[in-house]
Formats: sequence, C-alpha cells, structure tokens
Amino acid sequence: MGRDITASKIAEKRYLDEVAYTQATQSANLLAKVRSNLTQDYVESYSAQEGIAVGTVGTSYTDCAEALAQTAFTPEERAEVRKALRSKAGSSGL
Repeated sequence: MGRDITASKIAEKRYLDEVAYTQATQSANLLAKVRSNLTQDYVESYSAQEGIAVGTVGTSYTDCAEALAQTAFTPEERAEVRKALRSKAGSSGL
C-alpha cells in the first residue's frame, strides 16, 4: 500500500524555490549573507567575502551579532549595532 507524500513534495519544492531565490539575489556588492533561526538562536547559513567573516554556520545568532557589533569603531556605534540586531531578534539575548 502506498503512502501520500504530497506534504513532503510540497516542502521539498518550497525549499528548492528558496535556494533558487537565494542564489538569484546574490550580488557582487554583497559582503555577507546570513540566515538565522532566531527562535533557536542558531545560524543556519552564512557566506561572506574573504577576510570579513564574523561568524560561521552552527554558531549562535547572539554570538554572531556580538562579533559584528565588535567591528564597529566606537562604543556608541557598537551599542547602535547591538540595539538594531536585538530588535530584529525580538527578545533574543544580545
């Protein structure tokens, strides 16, 4: 007896569509691109031009965001980056 794999095929198509969209939106001017699961505080994908990476796949969003904040020149700019990333993460820990 067969089983219904419709839901699985729909999920697979959505994933492939997302991958295609991500690849299509790449730009030569893009410095870094990150996809994070904020609920689980997890970096799912990360790509950056050589020499500017501040995170890796598998690190926490909080750690990656803090590493980015540390690249700012002044304490005020670091605080501004933290605030902006915290608002994107909702109540995540920064």
